[in-house]
Amino acid sequence: MRRLVPRRYASPHCVLGRRQSSRTTAYAPVGSSLGPCDARISARHECGVKTKVWPKRAEVGRTSSLVLAFLCGVLLAGCSVSGGGTTTKDTSESLVTVTSMTAAGSTQSVIASDVTGASDLAEVKFQNQTKSASITTPSPFFGVTLTRYRVVFSRGDAGPVPAPFEAAMSLFIPAPTVAMGVTTLGTAFTNIVIVPASAKGVSPLVDLEGGKSFSANATVTFDGQDGLGRELSATGGIAVIFSRP
Repeated sequence: MRRLVPRRYASPHCVLGRRQSSRTTAYAPVGSSLGPCDARISARHECGVKTKVWPKRAEVGRTSSLVLAFLCGVLLAGCSVSGGGTTTKDTSESLVTVTSMTAAGSTQSVIASDVTGASDLAEVKFQNQTKSASITTPSPFFGVTLTRYRVVFSRGDAGPVPAPFEAAMSLFIPAPTVAMGVTTLGTAFTNIVIVPASAKGVSPLVDLEGGKSFSANATVTFDGQDGLGRELSATGGIAVIFSRP
């Protein structure tokens, strides 16, 4: 007789050796940052099932995120700098210098400012030359037009000074010329306001007592462009003595 062997029925949870997915499988809830794998591990922990967890997996992920954020920050910083966050004030091949700055109408290098009077002026002289000695025949494009200036006061004793200010100007300084091997520098001069009358009506000048005085230095920065639109700047200075008669 043929031996009877009990049949083996496949488990209802297995199909061809693989586990069927069921509705009891844990998935991440809507809006969760957990993936399916992490959600199942979390569910097993809640049910008391021991699961082998790789702790370094999360650490590696966090480290990668931090590295990526750092690199993005560096790239953004580089873009902001190269994209024109700051403007170089000396891109021209022309070199403008202040040769003298005196009180207007005199040769004195000090301005005596009466804090009860009108604005105080200074006469400024400039010269224009090429930066490179290899440029033997400068073109007219080396001519410079100064368009603005800024005055900043300072005191050696760190006392109060008038507030800094800016003002517009328009002065053309021609390009240097070369004739018969001789170079002639471009020159020009103009008068500018050093102490505006409006500054004499506010502190600290309005607080200056009669018979009192103090001295300060006025640093003046001039900005302009050459004939090709390249920017440049020049700086000069003059001493100022403020007094109230």
